[in-house]
Amino acid sequence: MKSGLKISYLAVITLLFIHCREMVVNSTWNENQIQIDGTFSDWQSHLIRDEKSGAIFGVSNDSDNLYLCLTTADQATVRQIVRGGLIINLHIKTVRGKKFGVKFPIAIEGMPFEEGRARGARRTDRSDDEQNRFRMFRDAQTELVLLGPGKDDMQIVPLMNPYGLKAALGQSQRQFVYELQIPFELMSSQLEIEPPQRGFVIGIAFETEKVEFARDFSGGPPGDFEGGELPVGGLPGEGRRGGGPGGSGDIPGRQFPDLPVFEYQLKVTLAGPK
Repeated sequence: MKSGLKISYLAVITLLFIHCREMVVNSTWNENQIQIDGTFSDWQSHLIRDEKSGAIFGVSNDSDNLYLCLTTADQATVRQIVRGGLIINLHIKTVRGKKFGVKFPIAIEGMPFEEGRARGARRTDRSDDEQNRFRMFRDAQTELVLLGPGKDDMQIVPLMNPYGLKAALGQSQRQFVYELQIPFELMSSQLEIEPPQRGFVIGIAFETEKVEFARDFSGGPPGDFEGGELPVGGLPGEGRRGGGPGGSGDIPGRQFPDLPVFEYQLKVTLAGPK
């Protein structure tokens, strides 16, 4: 059922921007249809689109949990999430000196998801390789990090945990999919507030950590990547260097910037039962 739903048929809502990369949105009530499984078809009309970045967000709640979804086809955003992880921080206007956040996925050193596209490889082969690397990265995710209540406090939590925290990654219709379930009881306990109800306002910040890359690219892109272009999985210099100085694809003095940090903020008003 989930695989047959096209993103073009989703009821996607364009929202009001209040300042750079923040928007106001009303959560929708979850009638038990959302499953944290790395697909987005069960979100239906819960999805909202940021026309500027192309990212699609989902925000829903019931009486027990807040549900979040992020899906994007932007490869720079996906690489940033894979290399640095994704942090979700919740902000309550009346709370001072305490924080609640979740980091998932967690970057894993040495994962082969970052490999480039080999010269001469067929497009279907490259696509299969990318999907296989993503599945390896997804399957290696067995933990998440619970942030707070102190500024520097963090706790490593297994994905199967007693708190009711759930997180999942997936790929669907060539889109990267991220889902998170946050129990209100856990959030309220950590922030020392009453359990939120209909009309409660929560600030939600999505952000990746800055990832630095070596800048010694004076010889230009590696010669063994097709056409000297940036590989889908990573920046030049992370694959094999082919051709050497003066080899195929060399562009002397060319500089490659770090991947941009992905940051987005939502101001969410919780829903109640219909």
